[in-house]
Amino acid sequence: MKVITITLNPSLDKTYLVQGLLPGKLNRVQTVFEDAAGKGINVSKNIQSWGFQSVALGFLGGYVGRRMEELLDQVIQCDMVQVEGITRINIKIKDEITGDLTEVNEPGPSVGVEDIEKLVFKLKDAIGPNDIVVISGSAPKGVETSLYQRLVDEAKQKGAFVVLDADKGAFIQGVQAIPGMIKPNEVEVQWAMEKQEPCTLEQLIAFGTSKIQNGVEWVVISRGKDGAIFMDKTQTLIGKGLKVEVKSPIGAGDAMVSGMIFGKCSGWDFESTCRFAMAASAATVVTEGTKTADLEVVKQWIEQIHLERWN
Repeated sequence: MKVITITLNPSLDKTYLVQGLLPGKLNRVQTVFEDAAGKGINVSKNIQSWGFQSVALGFLGGYVGRRMEELLDQVIQCDMVQVEGITRINIKIKDEITGDLTEVNEPGPSVGVEDIEKLVFKLKDAIGPNDIVVISGSAPKGVETSLYQRLVDEAKQKGAFVVLDADKGAFIQGVQAIPGMIKPNEVEVQWAMEKQEPCTLEQLIAFGTSKIQNGVEWVVISRGKDGAIFMDKTQTLIGKGLKVEVKSPIGAGDAMVSGMIFGKCSGWDFESTCRFAMAASAATVVTEGTKTADLEVVKQWIEQIHLERWN
């Protein structure tokens, strides 16, 4: 069993730590973290560092793409489609005095039809028996959101368990193919339900229930500091948010996805898997930049996770 991730619009993340951000003035950076990132890539790095095999697929281009390959080759196996244009750089500025995080994300390169077909071929060629495929993140220019539905279908036809973690149109399209697991956050559920106001807990659960009834096996709805909702066909578990010193919220949702996959690869029951996923998210939040949370650190958080059954 291996975990194949697809990141359509990866990025080179640069995290700058400053002592008091001064808008409109010169700011001197104290520390810089540079990481090859993107939602699927983050999942691959987690899974590989925790002891299971993972392969990252996606699009890379230009000098930034080459730098990302240098970084990724040190930690995971990659099979990227090379495209024209330059992979995006995302800037994260962390004010260590206020704790505020300012993000500046580039759009990324355009992707052509031939590039898409190369990616689909690589996906079908990579999938083996009992593999898990993770399709996550935003679409670059030139990619229709219908690709997410196609990717889910292609992976399912090869017998893979498919995880979808996308937003807006990509989520709407992808979920129509009924993946094995979905992980929207509460804002994405609000968008999918076309609601003007934030969803209540009951509305979030009702949304998840409708997806379970439609054939999705696992629904995970992340709620930021309020925790997460975990659902399968027999139970709904409410994970309470932990009070932690937030060093970087970046990658917390990807860590939760990684935790669910890790539990599935390990053959754990649903509740143990959800508990580990919550712990993985917490361990990531207290880690600077977009670094992978150490497995031993994740395990240390497990005892602090509180899950309640929803009746």
